[in-house]
Amino acid sequence: MNTKYPKVDHNDLVISDFNIKLDTKNFSRALNFCMPILEKKNVDQILSNVKLTHINDTVEKRLEISATDGDIFIYQKLPIKISKNDISITLPLQALNEIVKKIPHDEFTIYCNQDNKIVQIKGGEYLEFNLATLPINLFPVIEELTDADFIIHVTAMQLAQMIEYTKFAISTEETRYNLNGIYLHSKDYKSLIAVATDGHRLASAKCTIDTFKTNISSSDGFGVILPRKTITELYKIFKEPSINQYNVIIKVKSNKIQFDCQNITIISKLIDGNFPEYELFIPANNTKKIILNSNDLSESIDRVSTIAVEKSKIVILDLDHHAITIRAHGNAQCKAKELLLRQQQNNKNDQHQSSKQEVEKYEYIGDDQLTIAFNAKYLLDVLSVCNNIKIPIEFKDSISPALIQFEEKNTSATFIIMPVSVPTQEFVSAPT
Repeated sequence: MNTKYPKVDHNDLVISDFNIKLDTKNFSRALNFCMPILEKKNVDQILSNVKLTHINDTVEKRLEISATDGDIFIYQKLPIKISKNDISITLPLQALNEIVKKIPHDEFTIYCNQDNKIVQIKGGEYLEFNLATLPINLFPVIEELTDADFIIHVTAMQLAQMIEYTKFAISTEETRYNLNGIYLHSKDYKSLIAVATDGHRLASAKCTIDTFKTNISSSDGFGVILPRKTITELYKIFKEPSINQYNVIIKVKSNKIQFDCQNITIISKLIDGNFPEYELFIPANNTKKIILNSNDLSESIDRVSTIAVEKSKIVILDLDHHAITIRAHGNAQCKAKELLLRQQQNNKNDQHQSSKQEVEKYEYIGDDQLTIAFNAKYLLDVLSVCNNIKIPIEFKDSISPALIQFEEKNTSATFIIMPVSVPTQEFVSAPT
């Protein structure tokens, strides 16, 4: 027996003064871009809401989506096909995001009355949600940067790559506020450089600038510090395959920065502080170098560091022309080590024969061997962004920082990792 269920009553709100039909996937993605900005514990409730403004002019029908925490502002334009009347409303972002993600239809409709107090969301004939709004006049008004001091053009892919190479080195110590972000700067107006450091490691990335314009007289270039939260938002958006093929226009003015890409605008306040002269810390005159696959080293360090004392996670590297020995000491008598032999045998099996072939796994340049120790996490953070490529690691001695430099996808990267000291009995050469 077929049971008939009542359809959702489209007159629940008496009269719908405003309605808009949206693509579920596109709207969900737009809300997802707003989520990193959301402050769940914000005392100002309006900052937990997203502002939706429907524009129906002679140029196009669009929905403007805005979110802010007071320091970062994101503004998106979403083209739409079917709509009725212009209106602005604010809705709780967290709830709206969860609702839209669970709508099992390609499209859904938002209905609203003139008083704007209740919004109805309908997916298909049998799914309905009602959400309360907050007054639109409470939502902050943020002006776009129209008279920027500096204007830079780079690709979204390059910007995302630079952030990926550097964001892990941002300091988490709140007292060191000038290190709580990425230092974005240019000295020659030809290249854009991103740098982050927490005092234990430093990460830097550089890409070529497509276009650079300045409206002020300055021969010193420019430099700004982007907050960690802004970095998180930028990376989430610009790493998207559907976005990273486009250009980003970066505008800098006083204590604010703006990023424009396609239909997305991000405006952020900047950290007020001076970034250290990081170039002074880049080591020179290194006499030893290993060249090897980043994944080979990463996987070995990850295995051996399992036994290391959790607080320090120290791993010791013994380097020479024949093998790299990676060691770690745990509590009591716990120890671990792994050898990466310079020459290793690869087995090649086919239907008719089995053969062994010598493969060179790494190259060591230097007159003598070296023993040096690092925090395993700091090494793994760097190796995780190297994308399974051959990298050079340079050393001077056991107390000087290691240097890693390479170029990939038109972006060059530099990493500096400070070594750590360990008890003498642990630092001695690995037993054979």
